[in-house]
Amino acid sequence: KKMKLLLLTIFTLAVFALASSEKVPPLVWRSCGRGSATVQSVALRPYPPVVGSDVNINILANLGKRVTGTSGSIKITWEGIDLIDLPDANVCELVEGVCPINSGTQRITETTEVPNILPPGAYTGKVDLKHLDGSPLACFEGSGFVAEGKAISTDELLKELLAQIK
Repeated sequence: KKMKLLLLTIFTLAVFALASSEKVPPLVWRSCGRGSATVQSVALRPYPPVVGSDVNINILANLGKRVTGTSGSIKITWEGIDLIDLPDANVCELVEGVCPINSGTQRITETTEVPNILPPGAYTGKVDLKHLDGSPLACFEGSGFVAEGKAISTDELLKELLAQIK
């Protein structure tokens, strides 16, 4: 009888451990194969990023041409639902101080807070950019995960939403 109780306890604990341990998929990215820039690496620190905390985005690329402005698209989905869809994105305007970027090997680093309004879970994204003259600049797509962060009150969430809208 004690052996059955011990086995049942171990089984129950194992089920709860499996149910509560969410596997974090690795950050995966790949080049779409077009553009004057060759993206060599994309890294997020920490990985996975945590809702409500800072994340450092680090991109290492070899640029065949100086970048003074961009046009193109940035699309990010969460669990298959479109969250960000910028069909005419100018990265030089979105990320203050990043442009101009000289040709050659460049490391682009940006630290930003992962907003509390983002849900934790699996994300996919695609960046397809062109130079201002219309020639292809860079294209890469990837997938990753955002971890749950600190809980916030409804009032804090509403303030965060209003701040994002402004």
